[in-house]
Amino acid sequence: MFRLIAVFCLFAVSLCARADSEFEKIFESRSKCAVVVQYVVELEEDRNKRQCVGMVAGEDGLVIVTSAEIPGMLRLESLKDFKIRIFGGDSEGYPADYLGADSITGTHFIKIRGGLKDGMLPFSSFPKADCSMGDALWGVLLDSESADFEPMMCPSTLIRRGKYPLDIGYFSSAIASNSAPIFDKSGNFVGWATAYDENDYLLYAGDKSGEVRLLDPHRASVMFMPSVVDELLARIPKNPAGDPFGWVGLIDLQILKSDVAKYLGLEKKSAFVVSEIVKDSPAEKSGIKKGDIITGYNGKPIERLRNDSATLSNFWLSLAKSKPGDRIKLEIISGNSAPRELEVVLDQSPKTFRQSKFKYFKRLGFSVREFLLDDSIARKTFRRGDDMAVVQFVKPNSPASSAVPAALRQEDLIKEINSIPVKSYAHAVELLEKLESDKSAKEVVILAEDFSETKVIRVKLD
Repeated sequence: MFRLIAVFCLFAVSLCARADSEFEKIFESRSKCAVVVQYVVELEEDRNKRQCVGMVAGEDGLVIVTSAEIPGMLRLESLKDFKIRIFGGDSEGYPADYLGADSITGTHFIKIRGGLKDGMLPFSSFPKADCSMGDALWGVLLDSESADFEPMMCPSTLIRRGKYPLDIGYFSSAIASNSAPIFDKSGNFVGWATAYDENDYLLYAGDKSGEVRLLDPHRASVMFMPSVVDELLARIPKNPAGDPFGWVGLIDLQILKSDVAKYLGLEKKSAFVVSEIVKDSPAEKSGIKKGDIITGYNGKPIERLRNDSATLSNFWLSLAKSKPGDRIKLEIISGNSAPRELEVVLDQSPKTFRQSKFKYFKRLGFSVREFLLDDSIARKTFRRGDDMAVVQFVKPNSPASSAVPAALRQEDLIKEINSIPVKSYAHAVELLEKLESDKSAKEVVILAEDFSETKVIRVKLD
């Protein structure tokens, strides 16, 4: 009997060794889907190198990075010198170009010059598979702060998945670096790591304690399902600054309150209340008014997901997938009237912060940019197309920050410069450029407007 047990144990050890060897091969090939993305952020008075993890997505050298890894507010002019690095690869990295960001998920697209290099494989090289709650999965972990970026395997368990409104899964613990691929035990691709991992710790302060949630910016406990990745790869931007999408002009929709829904007989449906509308927008032109209730979209009831937040996000997502010129139909209830269907012809999406023009005046110590619809919404004017100059950045300890009787501040509107009314953003740049180059100028008087008042600011020049 002892001899039989010994033989069985040796056989089991042999199987485990073989399994370990097979998994090492699986891991070695799958880890080649994860790379380190290095880039430079250049702002008005600052230039620094950053790096994050990305996933190889195409044989042509395409790499994708989640929205959390490259700040979405950075302009093209600020993103420079992209390079891709891998474990065992060229220590200088491989030059790459920034292609832009997806307007829906914020995913960034980067392309390696000359295509893929040795040691890189796209995730599409491996079979895809579905996964369910309770499945044991694993992801690739790259320490982007280390010198060689050697990949590691990180296991976790899928504890939840669903449409929120994108199809995503949640793990019991961190499973991969942000933007790294996730696989099952057979090596099938099951998802793409995104967002942050939250870890709970106890904070002790004397005889008092409290729970603190800390964010690990390098690891993820959430993933996009393969279907989401497939969809976003079909939306690679044609313009690095951002492609236009269909725009309706609705602002800040609210979920219909339960008592109102019951009164209107909508307690078993999803509906949204229109809070604000941009003036002269497609929504206003179609006849939609503030306070109207949206009960249907393109001939169907509003799709209801597992919670109100996901339901509303799904509606915005549907609109974001539209193109300028598309016609959509919204079922509307106005007051006590019966539901009616309105057709809306979508306009081109307004210019975003990333697409806006700006100019920095080093001697003055501040930069200005174009006035955007977002600025109008913040000021509750809800107009599109106002042409004004907005302060974007004020350098600390500069003439602008030391102005009297108050400093010039970010988001201030420039109304006058040395008593000359500012007619447009271009006009403001013209006036400020003259002052910047005029070495005899010792003072600039600016009439600025913040969110509550107009102020006269005197900027003393060196």
